[in-house]
Amino acid sequence: MVVSAIASTPQNTTLMSWDAVLYDLRSEKIISKDNYLTDLNRRHLELVLHTNPNPSGSVTKILRTIFTKQVKSLGPELCHFLHHELTKKRYEVWHHYDVLHYQSSSFSRSQFNALINLLAQQSRFADLKLSNYK
Repeated sequence: MVVSAIASTPQNTTLMSWDAVLYDLRSEKIISKDNYLTDLNRRHLELVLHTNPNPSGSVTKILRTIFTKQVKSLGPELCHFLHHELTKKRYEVWHHYDVLHYQSSSFSRSQFNALINLLAQQSRFADLKLSNYK
């Protein structure tokens, strides 16, 4: 199959900024936002795909990334999304979804509650610095 043009960009096909990169085989160029590598080096994570068909799956993937990939800060869009979604369900529901879909738990109740508390105190327009959850 030959694709004549890239129909989408990483900014509208991936959930988080760390995944928002493409390699164009024809031009042999990387396609990403200018701050992609800077954010990776800083361990800064931001939301890219705001609307998606599976918010619970998205939240679980984000939580797994936060608690297993040494994320140091969250962007304001991700903070807003997480706070909005996490407060819809209790810890037990999120934990069950995590274990059901990944066969392991990536976060404890205390880690979950600490994140909820940080998000509740966060300004909508600022990055959120994370402390070490381990």
